[in-house]
Amino acid sequence: MLFTNKEKIVISYVCGFILLGSFWILIKKHYYAQEILNVNNKIDKYEENTDSSNTIEIMETGKEEKNIEKNNKTNNKYSQSEKKQKKDIAIFKKININTGNLEELEKISYIGPSKARKIIEYRNANGNFKSLREIINVKGIGEKTFEKIKEQIEI
Repeated sequence: MLFTNKEKIVISYVCGFILLGSFWILIKKHYYAQEILNVNNKIDKYEENTDSSNTIEIMETGKEEKNIEKNNKTNNKYSQSEKKQKKDIAIFKKININTGNLEELEKISYIGPSKARKIIEYRNANGNFKSLREIINVKGIGEKTFEKIKEQIEI
């Protein structure tokens, strides 16, 4: 006999753990690859459903609240986790504060709908931003917020 019964049991347990570990690694790789694809697909659908001309229409016509409620109904079909994933991915894509519409500006961390509107209002009243730091002039955005978002924005 090559191995005793106890050695055969130990060898079979070790082989079993190796197989289970390999199987677990394969499942994790497949699962996370699917999650990344799902997030990218949801972002693409979100961007297709938003209308960049809507922001200009909101500012020009003064029907701000009515259009914002309409946008909120559209945005509510995404869960909170999907919105968080969207913001996390937006960190890697800088948002232009001179050309960004309401939805794009909301993708910046620490910028919600009201601050995004204030950025657009400031931009419409004073012209395009000449530097990133000028965003501090927008009411509600101070030095601390600027430090948190400066890597996410561009002009």
